[in-house]
Amino acid sequence: MTTVKGTLKYVVDDPVTTHDKNTLKDSDIWNVVPNRVVLISCYTQDPWGKNVVVTASPPLVPVIIRLGSVSLPRALY
Repeated sequence: MTTVKGTLKYVVDDPVTTHDKNTLKDSDIWNVVPNRVVLISCYTQDPWGKNVVVTASPPLVPVIIRLGSVSLPRALY
């Protein structure tokens, strides 16, 4: 994703899902998740009955934590 401040990298979460249009409003995709991108579109094989939903999140970023003279890698979101 490109913004005025630069480019942000995202990784598509697995799996890409479909939701019935009737139940989409009650789906957990509406839960706020920091830095998550949600793309909702018509499902071309059933444009009046289903939506395809793609979610993406920033990739895991390795962080080094130093404990005295020992370095341990840790992944953060």
